[in-house]
Amino acid sequence: MLEARQAETKAIAPKLSLSNVSSGYGPVAIIEALSLAIAPG
Repeated sequence: MLEARQAETKAIAPKLSLSNVSSGYGPVAIIEALSLAIAPG
């Protein structure tokens, strides 16, 4: 399950980083999104 989440996160991360940077959220939003995606449960 964790491996699937990590693979999904890796697929989504580039889109997140592009949309977040362009929207002005920056690294914090990316880190939050990644931590949520990787967090157990």
